[in-house]
Amino acid sequence: MTKNKYTPRVDKSQHVGLFDITLGVDKVLDEHFPEIPIHAGEVEEGMTLPAFYVDVIPTAFRHQSEYCKEMVVQVSIKYLTASKKRLELIHMSDEIARAFDLVVLVRDRYLQLFDINSKIDEEGTLSFDFELRFVTFMDRKETAEIMRYLEITQ
Repeated sequence: MTKNKYTPRVDKSQHVGLFDITLGVDKVLDEHFPEIPIHAGEVEEGMTLPAFYVDVIPTAFRHQSEYCKEMVVQVSIKYLTASKKRLELIHMSDEIARAFDLVVLVRDRYLQLFDINSKIDEEGTLSFDFELRFVTFMDRKETAEIMRYLEITQ
């Protein structure tokens, strides 16, 4: 009897990636602040204010097995406004915290926010940062042909 090595196929819908997280964060901001545009990538000179700038940065990947890994992702939301009034920025920080309510929906999973931090810099920009820690499945394909016949001998 020949033994075949079989690697289970993981449904791609189980994998949560950086793009999925970006979409989840953008959706929360868009639902709660529809009048404020959301930008990703570089902050552009002359962009319309107020605006959100979202950056998703992977900080750690730890493989727990061949099929799943623990991910730690830093999410940074910057709120840029022309007025730069401190009271407005403090209010917006509270509103962003309320919008996320300690979790963000990514695909079909609720991911908890950790290490939430809010600060206002000298230029009058609000930074609202948090970390997401979760386990995701990796896409794997079968590495061997599925056995079609089984011979049993006594």
